Amino acid sequence: MQKVSICIPIYNTEKYIEKCVISLFEQTYPYIEYIFIDDKSPDNSINIVKKLINTYHKEDKCIIISHDRNKGLAAARNSGVAASTGEFIMHVDSDDYLENNAVELVIKKQQEDDADIVSFGFITEYPQYKVESHPPLFKNGTDMCKQLIKREVNMNLCGRLYKTSLYKAHNISAKEGADMGEDYQVAPILAYYAKNVSSLQIALYHYNCLNPNSFCYSFSAKKQAQSEESTKILMDFFKNKPDFKEAVSIGWLNIHIAWAKKFTKTFSKENKERYRRNTQRIHQIDKTFWKKISFKNRVILITSSSYFIGYTYINTMRWLKKIYHMIGNAN
Repeated sequence: MQKVSICIPIYNTEKYIEKCVISLFEQTYPYIEYIFIDDKSPDNSINIVKKLINTYHKEDKCIIISHDRNKGLAAARNSGVAASTGEFIMHVDSDDYLENNAVELVIKKQQEDDADIVSFGFITEYPQYKVESHPPLFKNGTDMCKQLIKREVNMNLCGRLYKTSLYKAHNISAKEGADMGEDYQVAPILAYYAKNVSSLQIALYHYNCLNPNSFCYSFSAKKQAQSEESTKILMDFFKNKPDFKEAVSIGWLNIHIAWAKKFTKTFSKENKERYRRNTQRIHQIDKTFWKKISFKNRVILITSSSYFIGYTYINTMRWLKKIYHMIGNAN
């Protein structure tokens, strides 16, 4: 049986980490190595982990890495990968959790398809509703890579199983300090080197959008700068690869659309100025690729010159989406 290393970065998640760790320790698959990375968390998170390790008698299956200072999510993930000894790696954030049979089902799928990467479904948990989503059936690693670059599919490192050799044979890591979008730096490159990829159409990962301390919960000028740096790192990797030109251009459009959505969460003079600068960048991208964007996002591009219209449209779509999912959950 092949060993799976599960990497869990820890920072300020004491309200959620117990549920996370219990879901990991109660996995039905027995050959798991747990790597906890304490990124100098200021709360009681790591003590909760240590208590659960003792309770579940997992001392021989756990590694605890303690950073001497808060280095950020990218560095924490890098530390976990570097310490891993399993044939496969999974990432689980410490405020999320897995279904108890997740690893068993994903390993079974990997063996059936001899896959380098296996993607599986998410249950995203919002305050008033949940959304279940499933990965597409990628044709191959290149197809997966292009869809990730375009930001047309889930770009998280979580929710996937990776052959450890993808990381280590190609020296793949995220840039320390570029924590916003750090998954986007890494996931497409892992797919680029993958020969076989597979998708399991079962939702096994619970993604917690209830944690106000989550790094992605809020947005700021600093986080945008990190997101830009992460995007540039990825695009620089692919810029001299002609087969990826379209994917790169669409990826740039979609990241600017994502930023436009961030700048319209609250109506303010500062966000209006950020939106204006974002619009300038949008109009520097070849417009022939605009038609490749989904219609609802193309409207954001078309209306991007007006902050008021963009704000109104994006928040209307946000509200309709929320109502749709609330009705769906009620049924």
